Amino acid sequence: MPKLSEILGEHFKQIPEDLQKKYKDIDLVDSSNYVEKKELETANQTIKDYKKEIGKRDKQLEDLQEKVKDNEELTKEIEDLKEDNKKVKDDYGS
Repeated sequence: MPKLSEILGEHFKQIPEDLQKKYKDIDLVDSSNYVEKKELETANQTIKDYKKEIGKRDKQLEDLQEKVKDNEELTKEIEDLKEDNKKVKDDYGS
């Protein structure tokens, strides 16, 4: 990060000496691209909730598949739904 002395260059010497000492080693940060902590926490919680929901759906599909082993068409549809869930999970970065 740039320091105030680097930004001001020769003009930094015009600042009173006590302020020069105070800001000599302080890095200036552009925080305009930062996200508020509350927003980040909300997004992280949403991701956790989605992961839990996908896990529940996977479990429900497995339970359902056990119950309908005989029906090939329904088993195929369950497999397709499992693949869709897997794709969604991969898209969200597990």
